Amino acid sequence: MKFNYPLKHWLTTILLGPLFPIVFSLIFGEQYGQEENQIAFYPLFLLFSIAFSMPTIFMYYLIYYYLKTTDIKPTHLKLTVIIWTILGISMTFLFMGGKSTIYYIIIYSIAAIISGLIWKIDVEENEIPEN
Repeated sequence: MKFNYPLKHWLTTILLGPLFPIVFSLIFGEQYGQEENQIAFYPLFLLFSIAFSMPTIFMYYLIYYYLKTTDIKPTHLKLTVIIWTILGISMTFLFMGGKSTIYYIIIYSIAAIISGLIWKIDVEENEIPEN
């Protein structure tokens, strides 16, 4: 099964986003002793991440496939969808609110940037489809 760039980017961001706070607390000692609780809640964070990211991934696909029909370079396409992802993450967390909003915007944005950069857009994936 071959996964396309948007799906790989989305899934990697979803998997890394909730994992980063756990790793950061282990490295920097924040909330010492709470790592077990965070690990236990990881599947729940994944489910909420998937649910709340649906509007963003929907728009992501629309933007991605529209831009694929243009003569945009793969690097510019990648940059555009990473920026859109960060905007979508920001809008989602600002809509939800809470005292950790900025923290989670930063964490998920870092995950989106990393996951967006590690995957490659295939040349044939970026070709203009013939009608």
